[in-house]
Amino acid sequence: MIHKLLSTEEHFHRLTTIAFDELRTIYQPTKLAHEQKSQSHEKWEPFGYFIGNNLVGCIEVSINNDVMNLRTLAVAKGYRRQGIARKLIDGVLPKYSGVKSISVWCVEQTGNVTVFKHLGFEVTQSFYSKLFELQDGSKAVEVQLMRDVMV
Repeated sequence: MIHKLLSTEEHFHRLTTIAFDELRTIYQPTKLAHEQKSQSHEKWEPFGYFIGNNLVGCIEVSINNDVMNLRTLAVAKGYRRQGIARKLIDGVLPKYSGVKSISVWCVEQTGNVTVFKHLGFEVTQSFYSKLFELQDGSKAVEVQLMRDVMV
């Protein structure tokens, strides 16, 4: 079951922290990324996927014209590869009218490009990032993937 969350909810914070701690072994945000995030006025709405009372997946959504932007997609370790990411994406889509495509960004070196391709997304652009760097100090590659919405 999918429910809208508050970004201040403890279980949302706990799940995203655990998921992103795993990614931080691969890459980290740069100072510029932190500055841009603190200055952003973009409105992100968090949603959670629950099994019983347990939050096992979450995602944040922002709408820009007819594009649904996604971030913070996280699935608890014991629940991965069970279709929860797909259920989250497909489940939040009907909550917004007029969406024609879905966009998500990820760091190539995490392996998440493959995950999003399995969810029907296609790479639209990639470049060396100014916002993220690999733990060894080299540049991360940012990748944008998009998926058209079936009407």
